[in-house]
Amino acid sequence: MSGRSISRAGVGGGGASGLKRIWALLALALWCWLPSGATRAAAEPVRERIPATVIEFSVRGELNEQAGAIIADLMMSAIANTGRFTLKDRLPLTAAAKIAKAQELGSTGLLDPKTAAELGRLYGVDAVVTGGVSKLGDLITVTARLIDTKTASLLGSGQVQDKSIDAIQIKINDLAAMVLASPAPPPTYALTVRTDPADAGVRLLNHPTPYQPGIRLPAGDYEFEATKPGHVARKVTAKLRDRDLTLDIVLEKARYGLTVRPDPPDARIRLLGAPAPYQPGIALSPGDYEIEVSREGYLAHKFPVRIIDSELSVPVTLEKAPLPPPPPVRQYRLTVQVEPSQATVRLLNSKTPYQPGVPLAPGSYKVEIRQAGYETAQVAVPIIDSDVTVPVKLVKKPEPPKAVQYRLTVAPDPPDARIRLLGVKATYQPGLSLPPGSYTVEVSKSGYQSQRLTARIADGDITLPVTLIKQPEPEPPTLYRLTVRPDPPDARVRLPGSKLTYKAGISLPPGSYTVEVAKAGYESQRLTARIADSDVTVSVALVKQPEPEPPTVYRLTVRPDPADARVRLLGSRTEYRPGVTLPPGNYTVEVSKPGYDAQRLTARIADNDVMMTVALAKQPEPEPPTVYRLTVRPDPPDARVRLLGGRFSYKAGVTLPPGSYGLEVSRPGYETQRLTARIADSDVTLPVALAKQPEPSRYALTVQPDPADARVRLRGTSTVYRPGLLLAPGSYTVEVSSLGYETRQIPVRIADGDVTLPVALVKQPEPSRYALTVQPDPADARVRLRGTSTVYRPGLLLAPGSYTVEVSSLGYETRQIPVRIADGDVTLPVALAKVPELRQYRLTVRPDPTNARIRLVNSAHAYRPGVLLPPGSYTVEVDSRGYESRRVAVQIADGDVTLPVELERMASSTPAPSPAPSQTPARAGEWRIGSVQVDSALSGVDRAEIARLLGGYAGRTATRDTLLDSAVRAYQATGVTLSFVVRGAGSAGGATLYARAARQARRTYESSVSIISRSQLESSGFGVSVE
Repeated sequence: MSGRSISRAGVGGGGASGLKRIWALLALALWCWLPSGATRAAAEPVRERIPATVIEFSVRGELNEQAGAIIADLMMSAIANTGRFTLKDRLPLTAAAKIAKAQELGSTGLLDPKTAAELGRLYGVDAVVTGGVSKLGDLITVTARLIDTKTASLLGSGQVQDKSIDAIQIKINDLAAMVLASPAPPPTYALTVRTDPADAGVRLLNHPTPYQPGIRLPAGDYEFEATKPGHVARKVTAKLRDRDLTLDIVLEKARYGLTVRPDPPDARIRLLGAPAPYQPGIALSPGDYEIEVSREGYLAHKFPVRIIDSELSVPVTLEKAPLPPPPPVRQYRLTVQVEPSQATVRLLNSKTPYQPGVPLAPGSYKVEIRQAGYETAQVAVPIIDSDVTVPVKLVKKPEPPKAVQYRLTVAPDPPDARIRLLGVKATYQPGLSLPPGSYTVEVSKSGYQSQRLTARIADGDITLPVTLIKQPEPEPPTLYRLTVRPDPPDARVRLPGSKLTYKAGISLPPGSYTVEVAKAGYESQRLTARIADSDVTVSVALVKQPEPEPPTVYRLTVRPDPADARVRLLGSRTEYRPGVTLPPGNYTVEVSKPGYDAQRLTARIADNDVMMTVALAKQPEPEPPTVYRLTVRPDPPDARVRLLGGRFSYKAGVTLPPGSYGLEVSRPGYETQRLTARIADSDVTLPVALAKQPEPSRYALTVQPDPADARVRLRGTSTVYRPGLLLAPGSYTVEVSSLGYETRQIPVRIADGDVTLPVALVKQPEPSRYALTVQPDPADARVRLRGTSTVYRPGLLLAPGSYTVEVSSLGYETRQIPVRIADGDVTLPVALAKVPELRQYRLTVRPDPTNARIRLVNSAHAYRPGVLLPPGSYTVEVDSRGYESRRVAVQIADGDVTLPVELERMASSTPAPSPAPSQTPARAGEWRIGSVQVDSALSGVDRAEIARLLGGYAGRTATRDTLLDSAVRAYQATGVTLSFVVRGAGSAGGATLYARAARQARRTYESSVSIISRSQLESSGFGVSVE
């Protein structure tokens, strides 16, 4: 088609045939565009669509008038396939002409942005595409623009040219891409704000990007604010044009008024260390100041104030000066020189804690000296008019004589009888060492009569022989049959009060039994059957229950006004609905609706239907309550204000109805105030000045421990001790401890002076330890101590106590043996039993064709002809190029299996090449495994055995069934319940199979783990997850 096909000679002169050809080209362009557009739409993320429209393109030159409409339709199709717009119907050019003046269309025929914005407002779209088609000589030009109707700004434009209308229509897609292309970002420049002081905060007020030094911004005017506590904030406008800009902002220091309100008012006020004398409302820069308030006859008061960012008013109340104190009592020093030096010294009749050289007033004092292992001494010390030094030497306590012990051995018959020592904590074992005395020995065994004997230990070892007498075996009781013959025969028979379940001819010992016979629709019967010395047969005939007569019911209908009011039946389980059927009686009906007064009425149903009409009265609308503002002005201003009672939260100017409200004003370091605010008929403003809390006196506590590196703690408090710790007066508990010493806790009272506390610790006696040697068979078996972090080695030294030894070896059953260490070395021989080997049988598959590929789908074993497998169910998959693959189930029980499998050829004459085994994709529920990892929490024999069982999966395909079979075998071998994680299932190299220990059974030395089924293992933690 030539370039003239859309000229007057083509479209204008050709008539309908020309238009048909243009519409055919339109369909061809849409067909070419849709696949690529659909592909892009699938690739792009879903985002909000923009409402838009396309205005009919203007036409100039020797072109048909409908060319503009056709090009606009092509443009709409191209834009719609981008998925970014919701397009409305194309607008005719006449709609734009009504808004735009003739000269605004100009020589280009394009709408200006302002006219497009007006169109968007009238037709409800956010974007408009406008354009024109022109022909000059042989060249056809199409121009388009995308305009944002909200901002009247040009978002994009484009132009295509060609001599052929066919090429022009195909280039419409390129034109749409030009129009919709994102505009190039404007150039940016670096902007840096330098402040004085340098740590002032900077904010960018008219741009969403937070300010940071060197921020890059497009050209424009930007407003900055610089602030710093104690300085006057400043706003500056920066004009960023075509280069980087550095902006300097200097802040001035703020000054705030300080007013001191003294009581009495004529007190003298001084501002210490300030260049200007104090006067009310003096202007000061933010900072810390010291104020002194004084007056004759009052105690002078110095206190610090801090001015931050507001005016400050400080109330000060002076205290009257007290009368001069009486002259102090003369004190003298008391020193007690003790031997041994670590003994503890206490003053029994004085609250003052003792320390060497403690100052005391004249008087008589009682001193106590105490030390472990020594006799306690008490000394009376008089202090008259000088320092006193008292030497005290403690006398050692005599050591108690060591108790002599002798061995007690009980020789029971039978030898495995149980022996216990009654009334003592010691557990009996042969040759038990005991001090002289009388002991009660109990010897017992199942099937024998127990015996209790008294063993007297005097001055030598004792061996006590005990022979138990067998208990006579009880004669089996005589049983007789009990048969109940009920009528009807299918009635249920029970024996109440007996744990036995009745069945016809049940065998029972002689006695009385209660028999219950019951059946639905019959009256139950209970009777007593007595069995003496023969079988008993009891006949029981049940009586039918009379059938109840159906109750008479009547209808209840309530007609409420308004008609949509809710109707309920109170005190009845029946839910109301119009015409509900009810038996005769009295019923309470409740009718209610929001905005109306609810009504409750009694409906009496006697012998006919009942209809009730209930009209509800409207509730009067409540008048809105009058509220007033409450403002609290606390001093200091940052004090916390709370409204007590929990109904309202306080904020400055909170609105409240008239009434009385409890207020609490508090701040750390100030006395809390509670007061009542009464609101009557106006706003209330309440000033509250808080008084500072006096700082308590503190005294130093120093503990002098022996040994010097002992740890010192204060019990019952979170305060961490350090030498010379300052503490408020009160009672404290000091704990001193050190490794190898006995811990001491000492009460300390701090009254009105520093305290130094010497503390000497006593060494702990070292416990005896004995050697444990385990002799395993086989000799290379692994030995572990369960329940302790101690690592076993031959001859390991252990303190007396009970221990559990675990001995394990690959291919042997693990044993756990309890061991008791009392007062000597222990040697423990342990022989392990071999684990019986699992019987296996051969599986041979004979495929047709013979070169077919064979796989075991649900097993970790790799197939090869004659592969050895344990008994179980297996699935064999056989496939070959050009044949339909087959899966066959095989059961291996107690012998070798040979399985012939014949494949059928595919129906297609040219079968697709089969992928290589390494590239065969896994089916749904199957995973090709590249590598296997075992949980690092497992170790030793268990980890090695599980790694061996799962090693066959590498390079193979796994399913949930094959993994469950492997988990069952792993549990039987190790007692570990496995769960699996398949990671990277879609990777080219195959997935990673990670075996995790979900649970571990506790094994004993008598046996391995118990047998477990597949379903039991699944409920115990087995699972497969895919990541």
